[in-house]
Amino acid sequence: MSLFKYMAEKDTTITNAYDRYLSQNRQKEANMGAADILETYVMYGRFLRDTASNELTRIMIQFDITDIEADIASGKFDLSTGKAYLRLFSAPHGETTPLSSFDLEVSPITQAWEEGIGLDTINYADRGGTTWYSYETIPATAYGVARDTSKDWASEGGDFNAALKKTVTMEDGTDILEVDITSIIASWIAGTYDNYGLMIKFPDADEVNSVSFYNTQFFARSSEFFYRRPMIEVRYDGSESTNEAYGRENFFKYSPLTATNTNRLYYYNYVRGELEDIPGHASGEANLVIKIRPSDDAVPILDASSSTWVRTGVYYTDVIFNPTPLSDYSGGDLFFDEWYLSTDLANSFFEGGVELKEVDISSSYDNKQKAYSTSIYNMKPKYWTHEYPRFRLNIQDVDWEPNVFNSYFGKDESNTIIEDAYYKVMRTVDELDIIPFTQEETIEYSKLSYDDDGNYFDLDMQVLEPAYMYSIKFLFKNGDNYVEQSEEFRFRVEEINSP
Repeated sequence: MSLFKYMAEKDTTITNAYDRYLSQNRQKEANMGAADILETYVMYGRFLRDTASNELTRIMIQFDITDIEADIASGKFDLSTGKAYLRLFSAPHGETTPLSSFDLEVSPITQAWEEGIGLDTINYADRGGTTWYSYETIPATAYGVARDTSKDWASEGGDFNAALKKTVTMEDGTDILEVDITSIIASWIAGTYDNYGLMIKFPDADEVNSVSFYNTQFFARSSEFFYRRPMIEVRYDGSESTNEAYGRENFFKYSPLTATNTNRLYYYNYVRGELEDIPGHASGEANLVIKIRPSDDAVPILDASSSTWVRTGVYYTDVIFNPTPLSDYSGGDLFFDEWYLSTDLANSFFEGGVELKEVDISSSYDNKQKAYSTSIYNMKPKYWTHEYPRFRLNIQDVDWEPNVFNSYFGKDESNTIIEDAYYKVMRTVDELDIIPFTQEETIEYSKLSYDDDGNYFDLDMQVLEPAYMYSIKFLFKNGDNYVEQSEEFRFRVEEINSP
């Protein structure tokens, strides 16, 4: 699968609001680190009825990015082509909700801070932890003694890097905050900046000049609603993630009637089950060499073609099986690809094979949709949250009649490959879409991959709340339309320490 979710490790709201009596005392020492709601607003003139007495709240949130780094290192995804989004989910509340669009800014915080244990989001009476004044708890001082400023922010309201800010437009006060923070996370991973989390606030001009009376609230990490907690969501094209849809069963001969004659051959260098770069053949280093022959002893029809490095341990080369090099060959349609190190052209380290198909070209087009029967032949009834299984599909025309062998083993060698296929995962009890069909998204992160054995996808069980039943459904491109398949496949997710 190509959707990964990472939950916040700490969050809080800080404020400079007046006390409940609307006196001149602002509650800048209030902490709300344990509250299940985050809020950001600009409240106009609560004291003197002018913008100078605007009340402000800002959201602070931090994620542990070591899990993201580990998943990148293991080859699950690549931020150079994937995208990471900060997602906050609006929470219903009794305050006035914005009715029109407004902007919020997301900027990296530049100072470590203490979450705190405050709960009071009404009177702002709790103390301890980060506040509008300070990034850590300020020791209590005796009456009449000046406030301890040793742990103050450089600027009240928190220190952040405005040069890296991301602006997101909210349609109204019930919208989901979703903003691309890929570049910020990349800078944390690279060590360019330290990861102290993110500040979410209204733009400076709005904080100073706004006459708003609206309140925007989001669910915090302590919320009881698992799928409404703040998260970083990494999306990566499903057909380009764990396997690049190489599908050696879908290779075609050259046809002068189409411009899409390129076939892409992949090699995956798995060492002890993990993808690993071949020494001397990583990014920016020497290319692998590929030869393609119509038989083991024939003269190569493609000799000394170079590979392209994709990501850790993954390489490819593009081939067009055109008539010119095939004109002297009268054999069948089976061809062999041999892969060599650039330092050893005498001994191939891998040999694969492809059987070419004819391109389907006709003077008329029958738009009748095909009907398929779909099954997941390696599915289990229950999975643990730490599992990362690969679901493999068996897709057949509805008119296909299996023999005894097929029925016993649950699959067939004539498994149909659907190049444009998508899956969705929903919680069964309320039919909430956890992973939707993404055929209309910029990043098609629920698109199925395929290889010689058919379509498949990987699913990280950590994105699913345990102790629930889930359903998988499929969407196939069929003719000019997308058709949702009737089959529904159910499984349950449990934590490893569950009874």
